[in-house]
Amino acid sequence: MIIKAHPSYAKKLTKLSIASKSHWDYSDEEMAVFETELQITEDYIYKNDVWVYKEDDVIIAYYSTQTKLTDTFETNVKIPKGYWLDHMFVDPKYIGTGIGAKLFTHFVDQCTLKEINKALILADPNAVDFYIKKGALHKKDFPSSIENRKIPYLELSIELNNSVKIVKWLSTNSLRKIGITFPIALLFAFLFISPSFDFTQPLVGNIFFAFSLIGFILSTVLSLFLSKGPAKLIKFPLAPIALLSFPILIFISLDILELIKSRGVDISLVQRQEVEISNKAYRLYETSGSRKSDFWVIVREETTVFPGIVHCTTVYEEKNDGGTTIQKGDDTTLNILFDGNLKKAITIGK
Repeated sequence: MIIKAHPSYAKKLTKLSIASKSHWDYSDEEMAVFETELQITEDYIYKNDVWVYKEDDVIIAYYSTQTKLTDTFETNVKIPKGYWLDHMFVDPKYIGTGIGAKLFTHFVDQCTLKEINKALILADPNAVDFYIKKGALHKKDFPSSIENRKIPYLELSIELNNSVKIVKWLSTNSLRKIGITFPIALLFAFLFISPSFDFTQPLVGNIFFAFSLIGFILSTVLSLFLSKGPAKLIKFPLAPIALLSFPILIFISLDILELIKSRGVDISLVQRQEVEISNKAYRLYETSGSRKSDFWVIVREETTVFPGIVHCTTVYEEKNDGGTTIQKGDDTTLNILFDGNLKKAITIGK
């Protein structure tokens, strides 16, 4: 399991770094230098991205990244600005088990999420082959703080793909996935059931609009909070988010109404007649027209699900010039008449 490091992990990460470094049989003098250079502090963890790999609640590996906004000079060497893989260490007992590869994949995923297309690495000479196999290019060597030792400098190019970014972003956190997919699922649910519900009633439209608005705002806030943290969330005031959501939701609502119209259920229905059979209401509607015709007659079986929300099933529809009426036949039959003459008998369920 890979999780963000807590500042309290500082001493454990320092110990892990030194143990991992000693795996390569450095001399005591060289290790004394590394022990000074590899001190991980709480402040370092707080200021940088540090991720740990835990197994049975034990930290067995970690990596950290650092963003350098300007070129810096260390031991008279110019270190270029950019996004750096600062440390990556694995407990010596687990070197060669694939944990380093998992950490590196996580690192690349984080670069993708942050839209970083190039990462810089100063690697231990013993780890150069690992990074090259992962796609990094060995550009040159920098002088080390240890005499007669060189530090390989590598660059990793990361290809950013929009679809990959979206998928990885949604899959990074299960709560964020729920927060984003809920309003999308809600929208598709309404699209599929739209022919069965009368969205033309004001209360239905308001409920749909309210659900969509709440889902959109909550998912946006949740995503910002989980991906950026509270400090970043403050920089994204909620008022602009809410304002931006209104036009989006209006366009979505209009599209749904157009979809309903295209399926033959016009939003300008006028009720002409109603009969009741087996405790169910059957209503005859006339409309001034939809995309299908200039004049349309619809008979619907309607059941009130909730005050203002009516479940509708169309049992008959046709083009005519008026003159269509409905009549109860028996407990299982609805008669369609035209100019007083029986045109069709529809069998209905009890």
